[in-house]
Amino acid sequence: MIIKFSDQELYFNKNSIFLAGPTLRDSSFYYSWRKKACEILEQLGFTGTVYVPEFCEERKFREDDYIKQTKWEWACLDVAGVIAFWVPRCMENLPGLTTNIEFGIYIAKKADRLVLGHPEDAEKMKYMNLLYKEKTGRTSANTIEETLKEAMYYLSSLNASHYYNIVPKTDDTFGAF
Repeated sequence: MIIKFSDQELYFNKNSIFLAGPTLRDSSFYYSWRKKACEILEQLGFTGTVYVPEFCEERKFREDDYIKQTKWEWACLDVAGVIAFWVPRCMENLPGLTTNIEFGIYIAKKADRLVLGHPEDAEKMKYMNLLYKEKTGRTSANTIEETLKEAMYYLSSLNASHYYNIVPKTDDTFGAF
């Protein structure tokens, strides 16, 4: 398994999972829910690329990082085989406002390549759950492990698809950077 962080060079791989969801400000991977997600994917035997929209190194997020970070996320969200949204929303310190926008964009662009999960006590998930059910016919998972198992299942199905492997999906919605 290859983990690519937003402070690293872009690396595109269709056999990949993007770990989408809220991020604590001025946090790093080592204190994030994404660290546990990567550990679970490794235990499940995932052999692809995991896109982690956080810094690998521990340092403060600077204002000049914003554009580079955002464009890295857009590029990796577009190329990812599956986007796994894990939303442990807490309005006080993990509101996921950008997550709401990304979810709306990508449920419209590639609903068949998106999974949604959140703890049962996550706040303000009613709308996301309804939209997810309407667009995919599926219900959201309630554990991070269940969410990642679903992501691996759908990625495996896509990888087995003759069309998926021959005709790459490209989208330049946000432009090159």
